[in-house]
Amino acid sequence: MPATIIDMTAQSENEDQAANPSEANTTPFQDIRKQNIDAGKLVALLRGRFGVNGYKIYTIHSVYSIRAPEQLSEEDIELCK
Repeated sequence: MPATIIDMTAQSENEDQAANPSEANTTPFQDIRKQNIDAGKLVALLRGRFGVNGYKIYTIHSVYSIRAPEQLSEEDIELCK
């Protein structure tokens, strides 16, 4: 099954970008089980922290696979439930 990129929000020209958007392409993936995760909350958290183009989310089976400049903490993940 191919991976799916999630983009649940419209991009605004006035929004802050990550300091180095290409950095999201060089960091390791963080896998989070989709169970009990609100995708909208997850996207809002990532977008607020890393900017519109500062992260990527892929869905693979029952997992969100995230590539961002830094990994989310357990507390961050809890905020997405």
